[in-house]
Amino acid sequence: MESMPFLHAERSFNIIFAEDLTFVAVRGILDRLLEMDAFDPVVQEQKAHYTIHLDPLSFSVWVLEMDVFIEVV
Repeated sequence: MESMPFLHAERSFNIIFAEDLTFVAVRGILDRLLEMDAFDPVVQEQKAHYTIHLDPLSFSVWVLEMDVFIEVV
């Protein structure tokens, strides 16, 4: 797995991934996670795993604080 710091929406994230991802995909995933308040500590206590669909791919995504683990499904 690789790790990459990523600045998006005036926030700093740590993206962890095994497969190559495009910047468009990473930004799309982060936008969806932000819409779901996935980086809120209270939300993270209740839910840490997400399935995100961005045509034509789907991703399994885990969130821990500002770390985002992305796997192509």
